[in-house]
Amino acid sequence: MKNQTDLMNLIDDLDLELSSDAVADTEIDAPASPRQLELEKQVVQIIVDQLKSAELWRDASKNKLDFDKHFFDLGLEQLDLFEIIIKLEDQFKLEISDDEGVDLTNINNIVDYLMQQDK
Repeated sequence: MKNQTDLMNLIDDLDLELSSDAVADTEIDAPASPRQLELEKQVVQIIVDQLKSAELWRDASKNKLDFDKHFFDLGLEQLDLFEIIIKLEDQFKLEISDDEGVDLTNINNIVDYLMQQDK
């Protein structure tokens, strides 16, 4: 998980709201690496762009963005998930198999996956 201060700074940088439940559930441990923070910021931007594209951003921001919230709970559909995968592949210059893509259902899952690809 991420350091609560790092999470709040990321949310502030992107001018987002974070649910109070997400803050309460956030484990406080070692600060995230600069690479992880950068990945989180990039992934959040991809998700926000997809929410805006699907005209769901206003509804999602009312529900507040949560790094553990399944994309379907934000109102996205299967086609949106495919578009997110394509954007991730383009931005990070990688190929995500269908088997791997099935597990990329929230921001934390995506960031964890990308961190594993760096190793």
